[in-house]
Amino acid sequence: MDEMRAREVLSAAGFPGAAELLALGENAVFAADGLVVKVGRDATGHPELAARAEREVAVAEWL
Repeated sequence: MDEMRAREVLSAAGFPGAAELLALGENAVFAADGLVVKVGRDATGHPELAARAEREVAVAEWL
């Protein structure tokens, strides 16, 4: 994951272009307008990554 690719994903999702990069590693974490967004790796061909992302979203909704 690099910042440029992560920002492309944010843009495609309609997230503000002025988002502040908080962390960059296996995932990229951005903040803007009171929201925090995590951009993960492409899960195509990696069902374990998709399953983990689904669990993370379920926990976030529960919180």
